[in-house]
Amino acid sequence: MYQREVAERIAAGPGSKIYGGLSVLVRHHYDVKRLLTLPPGAFSPPPKVHSAVILLTPHGKTPNCEYNLLQKTVRQGFAHRRKTIANNFKKELTRDQFEAIGIDPGKRPEQLAYEQWVDIALTLYGS
Repeated sequence: MYQREVAERIAAGPGSKIYGGLSVLVRHHYDVKRLLTLPPGAFSPPPKVHSAVILLTPHGKTPNCEYNLLQKTVRQGFAHRRKTIANNFKKELTRDQFEAIGIDPGKRPEQLAYEQWVDIALTLYGS
């Protein structure tokens, strides 16, 4: 159980305005499912915020890259959310390198799925 806003960020999918680094990094080890939202009145004493329950199920897959490399990549990629992914990595990767791994270099960070973030990390740091 988390504060509703945090749960929404964790469970957000690509393309959502609240999708961010936390959303991507949680998917490294877990499948995420939002279960329910609870109002403050469900608790005694009532908090000042709504709560939400999410289910984090270990997916059991061996990740393609190390967590710390993915974290470093995601941190850099989301540092400037309004810039394109190519601009966030302009010193490290060319537009052609993005296209070679199947990523449109004109996309913004919140438009990339977990697997695309892994592809960027592997391109930057190897396997």
